[in-house]
Amino acid sequence: TINGRVIAVQAHPLSDCYAADLDGNVYRREWLRTGVKRGGTPERGDWVRVKPLAVRSPYTPPYLRFSMTVDKHRTLKTVHRFVLECFHGLRDKRTVVRHLNDVFDDNRLANLSYGTINENVKDAFRNNGNYAEGERNGRAKLTSEDVLAIRSRKAAGETAKAIARDYPHVNPASIKNAA
Repeated sequence: TINGRVIAVQAHPLSDCYAADLDGNVYRREWLRTGVKRGGTPERGDWVRVKPLAVRSPYTPPYLRFSMTVDKHRTLKTVHRFVLECFHGLRDKRTVVRHLNDVFDDNRLANLSYGTINENVKDAFRNNGNYAEGERNGRAKLTSEDVLAIRSRKAAGETAKAIARDYPHVNPASIKNAA
């Protein structure tokens, strides 16, 4: 029960103190310490929902993560991998967890699947097109507006070398290609 409501949760294979539901929420057991005699162990109580945090890594979306303690070792777990592990078991680290709709914070079980990196990339192309194309590419130095300005200046008769002076962070050959 969670706040008096009955919710179906599935415990994690590494610890029965953590669980997930079908909607992608993570829970931990609240320990009941009242009435514990000296030397006794506390009883397991209700599930309490864990508030995950969005952690930004340099080259990945801000996946939701939470702190999990197993055998006195604290680790930071991604919610999407944790939910899939609860319902489909542990997999090796080479196996990735795919968001089938490519919404990084949609951690419902119906939206998650184990797969290869290749399958994950194919999902991204199917859902978003080439997500690394144009200014969405992490290495892009020109925006769409920059390219339009370069093309109009080139059409007006300016040389690529003259235009390149206004874009010192870009190779002159790239200015020519953009035009």
